[in-house]
Amino acid sequence: MTRFPKLRGRFIAATICACLVTAGAAMARDLTDAENASLTDVVAKFGTAMTGSDIATLVKAIPPRIIKQMAERDGTSEAEISTALAQLIGDTMVAMPVKSFALKLPEAAHKELADGTPYLLIPTDTVMDAGGADKVLIRASTLALIDGSDWYLLRTNDAQLVSVLREAYPDYVGVEFPEATLEPYKE
Repeated sequence: MTRFPKLRGRFIAATICACLVTAGAAMARDLTDAENASLTDVVAKFGTAMTGSDIATLVKAIPPRIIKQMAERDGTSEAEISTALAQLIGDTMVAMPVKSFALKLPEAAHKELADGTPYLLIPTDTVMDAGGADKVLIRASTLALIDGSDWYLLRTNDAQLVSVLREAYPDYVGVEFPEATLEPYKE
């Protein structure tokens, strides 16, 4: 991981915490049946991957354009970035295991970029083991973005990650991404 020190700062929060996203978009268009079915499938697989520590699925949820942008920024290959991200996600999940994870798709806010591209902000609750008997609850939203016909999920509570997102997807320049909330979790 020392070969990619920038990744730790950019993505530690992205792999642990969900993001809050706010935007002043008007009512977004309804998703097509195919878009809705695809998103529902991606959300279900991601939720299962988070609780099951399926690192490969979690890395695949990151938009390829973001991985490409990171590779360009770091002067390395996309394969090396994917490998480094997998290692970082794995290390993070070992250090702070996910105890429960809920992407609340029925409660998602449907938004639209200026060009009409839909995106969603999915309320997300993550309970993580903080060591010993301590657990933390992270309440946030996960950004679901569509690229072509494929949906990707992204946690954008980290300023460096938002920068990469906006470089890879300039239409997100006007979208703000405030911090997620963290609180002690009591069972």
